[in-house]
Amino acid sequence: LAQLLGPAAMARKGRTWGQTALAYSPLIGWFCMNMLPLESETFGLLVTLLFWGDVIGIGLLLLYFLMRIYGNKEALQKMQVQVGGDKMTAFDYDFNEVGTLALQIACTTGLVGLLQLVFGFVQPLIIQGILVTMRTSQHPLVLIYVKGKSGKDDDDLHRPWASSKAYNNFVNTSRQRAERWFGVPDPLATPAKTGKQKGK
Repeated sequence: LAQLLGPAAMARKGRTWGQTALAYSPLIGWFCMNMLPLESETFGLLVTLLFWGDVIGIGLLLLYFLMRIYGNKEALQKMQVQVGGDKMTAFDYDFNEVGTLALQIACTTGLVGLLQLVFGFVQPLIIQGILVTMRTSQHPLVLIYVKGKSGKDDDDLHRPWASSKAYNNFVNTSRQRAERWFGVPDPLATPAKTGKQKGK
């Protein structure tokens, strides 16, 4: 029990309810394994319906994001976002973030759905359904387009968001290693020369 509660006990102050709930995810898994009637066919059917209903609800939420993004297209296209070595409009950035979130949800829910279909496992549906819902509720797209927050309310909502910064740092580090190990120049760091050099 100490191992299950350990991550939550070490949670720092100031975390949101979603982040705190994620810290308790091992306890949720233990509860699902030991306290719920997992052998009941009726319970398994109920869990399956709730899980896919949750997935469909999140899918509709993603469509809502696209509608809001296209509705604010003019304002978003006036905002520039620095992503790694490139610049893009906030419209393109938010549109890409919706696609990234949709891909992440499709991969995780598809995997546990396959486990349930092939092996009849119910536990992954419960755990993944809870985690996907909590993680989605804390995504900047939800905070901005559903809760109406902005960078004025939270510094983490300034584009690019923390998840994108982590990915860009990974990409930049990989490029630097490739250049160091294999002598491959970074095309973003080394601009192409368009004209002949003077004096030659």
